[in-house]
Amino acid sequence: MCTLKLSEIYLQTLSKERALTELCELQKDKEQYESAAKLALSRAVEAKLKAEEALCELQCTRQRSETERERLSLLSAQSQNEVLELLGRHEAALSRIEELEENFRVSKPQQTKVTEQGMQDQQNCTKIYGENVQHEEEDRDTGDEEEEEDDHNVERTSSGFHEHLGNFKGWRERSTLLEINGAVDTGNWHRDLQECLSTILEEPEDLKNMDQNDDIARWNLDSCHRSPGTSESSRFDLTPLLEGHASGTTSTSTNRHVEEAGWLKQLLTEVTMTSRAYQARCTEVEGLLEDERAASNKQAEASARHLQRLHGQLKSLREELESLGVEKALELNEARRELEEARLEAQRLRLDFEEAAMGREADIASLQEEFGHARANLQRERSKKQAPVWNTSWNSSVHSKSSRETSPRLHGMVLEGSSLTYEILHVSNDVLRYCKLSPQLIQLIADMLKPRISQCIQ
Repeated sequence: MCTLKLSEIYLQTLSKERALTELCELQKDKEQYESAAKLALSRAVEAKLKAEEALCELQCTRQRSETERERLSLLSAQSQNEVLELLGRHEAALSRIEELEENFRVSKPQQTKVTEQGMQDQQNCTKIYGENVQHEEEDRDTGDEEEEEDDHNVERTSSGFHEHLGNFKGWRERSTLLEINGAVDTGNWHRDLQECLSTILEEPEDLKNMDQNDDIARWNLDSCHRSPGTSESSRFDLTPLLEGHASGTTSTSTNRHVEEAGWLKQLLTEVTMTSRAYQARCTEVEGLLEDERAASNKQAEASARHLQRLHGQLKSLREELESLGVEKALELNEARRELEEARLEAQRLRLDFEEAAMGREADIASLQEEFGHARANLQRERSKKQAPVWNTSWNSSVHSKSSRETSPRLHGMVLEGSSLTYEILHVSNDVLRYCKLSPQLIQLIADMLKPRISQCIQ
């Protein structure tokens, strides 16, 4: 009877030990789930921190992009102002060029007119010069005729001289005639005749034999009393006999033609100078036009290069901002994805932990119910069999004292009960060592084992 009860108790302790081991495993699973949940939470926190850092970087990049956009807007405004200024200068240069072209167009017909007038004046001068040459040739022809008449007069006067100078010696007459004839042949008969007459009239004795009323004698006398340093023109002017006939119409026409030629030359010179001045002014205007065009072209090219450079910088900055935005968007999406994965993992671990906790609570409740039933059964059995058990134990103890030496079987049962008692104590120690988290179960097991152990010891 005692052996059966001890075996039942042992089986109950084994079932309780298995329950305790299951509880320990559940506790270990709980710890594992808690560690996994903590790890997932730490990962979620790290992902959250990374997402916050990515958001901060994205905000910084947005601020930088805004500052760059403001700077680019300022640069674009400055470039637009510069372009407007350059356009204004270009328009001013174009207006200046148009004004210069208009002045050139206005001055060009005047220049053409002045050039045509100069050419016409030159033609008139050439015509007048030809007429003057023709008149000079005509005058020369008339002068030749007059010279022939003068030659005849000289011959007549020479014949008169020969008549008056008949008393001269023969060699003097021959030399005089030869000198006069040579002078007439050469054409310089005015000068030669004067020299010849001066040589003839050197001796005053010859003048006494001449007729003082003769015009030629008076002319020779006046010419001889002149100074030897007089010029040919003055000597020519003092020969009224030889040039009196030609000084009527020839001198007036010659002076008029000379005056007209001088006036025409002066007019031609003025027209030429005016045309040259207009041409120089037109050349200067053309040079100014070319300079203005070159300057406007250079300014336009410089402004175009500056605009191209600004557009290139704006394009590069836009591309850089777009690349940074794409990169930060990818990083933000990656951080969000990691955060979502961490949240899902945390939710999954929380659900697993809740399921495990619910299973553990159900197991604990079932075990507590079993322990309650077992305790109730034990208490009921204890209440039913308390008196007869003590009586039987008392009787058995008395009987054992009387027949201890004669009943080896009972002695073996006692030894077996003591060994079972040690095993139960060992099991109870193990249970107490492994069941740290359930003090109610420990108290329940202790209460259940105490009377049994005391009975076995007795």
